[in-house]
Amino acid sequence: MKIKIILITIFFSNVLLFSQLGGGGPGDTKDNAYQIWTKFHLEELGDSVNTTFDPYNPNKPCWICSKYFNLMTDIVNVTQSIGWYQFYGNFYGNKKLTAEINYDYDLNPYMAPALFFSLCETIDSLILDGFINGGAGIVFSNMSVYGGTAGKITNCINNSTNNGAGIAYRNHGTISHCLNNGSVSGVDRIGGIVSDNWGSVISCINTGKVVGSNSGNNGIFSGVAGIVATAQYGFVLNCINLGDIEGKDYVAGIHGLASGTSSEPVEITNCINAGYVKGNNIVSGILGIMWYNTTITNCVNTGVIEGEEDVGSIVGGEK
Repeated sequence: MKIKIILITIFFSNVLLFSQLGGGGPGDTKDNAYQIWTKFHLEELGDSVNTTFDPYNPNKPCWICSKYFNLMTDIVNVTQSIGWYQFYGNFYGNKKLTAEINYDYDLNPYMAPALFFSLCETIDSLILDGFINGGAGIVFSNMSVYGGTAGKITNCINNSTNNGAGIAYRNHGTISHCLNNGSVSGVDRIGGIVSDNWGSVISCINTGKVVGSNSGNNGIFSGVAGIVATAQYGFVLNCINLGDIEGKDYVAGIHGLASGTSSEPVEITNCINAGYVKGNNIVSGILGIMWYNTTITNCVNTGVIEGEEDVGSIVGGEK
């Protein structure tokens, strides 16, 4: 089916220089989305995220909220994150972005950027190449950093290298049908898909090499794994690790460390590790260390597991 594209230029303060599909209100639906054609459009989107959001004035108008944005062509040399505040829009890819984003990760490893800093709605079908010298590939925090809703990341592919997680550093929402092919390396809390999980990770695959050079050495939240590094609660369902995983302690193919709460468990279901997993202590194909209120159901390890102490096919250790 052919879609007639009408190029319309919008030009006024704090609004993107985008073209639109015809019919209806600008950006109100996916079929009438703002079209992103250039690197400049991405930078304008980031500027709009920064200037239309005010955490101290929740009644301030947010023109991008619930709007739709379609990536219309591959864009290379993306050198900055798309905003430093919440992205309340819906971003649809089906094209590729190639990032070259640098950040001094050693200065502040817990506020490092990704392509998007914070997500409250949707990112769908985006392919990311290149490198991001920061906390994650696509999204740093899949939630509002000032409270509120978390978003959905679906059908995305990360091929970029970074220092924390292939898809999202923190996840309070839903990540589904995503693939990480990029290598991820850092000190601890390193995951092929997610670093810290409080939400849902469904039907995701990691093929990239994941390395946490000092995992397990910084308290409870410090694992390394092919899918999720650490979690206080949430679930991982139908996920597969095919990549090589290396760390110090709390190392696993699927989930490095799991510690549910009294009311909300960690659930790992129908997952497979076929990757090579290597660590020192508490090393496993599925879950490195089980702390509290965690269940593992119908999971299989076929990968080679190497370690010195507390080495298991399904679980490395329990506390």
